Amino acid sequence: MKSRRIVTGITAVVAITALAACGGDADTNGNGGGDEQAEENFTSELIFATGGTAGVYYPFGGELATIYENEIEDISVNYVESGGSAENVGQIYQEEWQIGFSDNGTTNLVLQSCL
Repeated sequence: MKSRRIVTGITAVVAITALAACGGDADTNGNGGGDEQAEENFTSELIFATGGTAGVYYPFGGELATIYENEIEDISVNYVESGGSAENVGQIYQEEWQIGFSDNGTTNLVLQSCL
């Protein structure tokens, strides 16, 4: 029992250390190119891929788009109907859309180039 606590404690310390190592450099805001590159790539008009209009993701995406616009200054979010997870991930990958819903199984298959 005592060895289990020690292993759990060591695992927690390793996990926290790994997460701390993932932080970016304060001078470059973690993007490697500085503020100029971040401003150049910034877009204030986002496209939010949801799903079909008959499903739950489309109205839910509309509500989230409204929340984003109300809570984030100088941003516009247009939510659009889509063919689902695979299309959403593909369009985000091609940099056509910026936000989208996807289930983890489909995303994993897309990233492994199985779809």
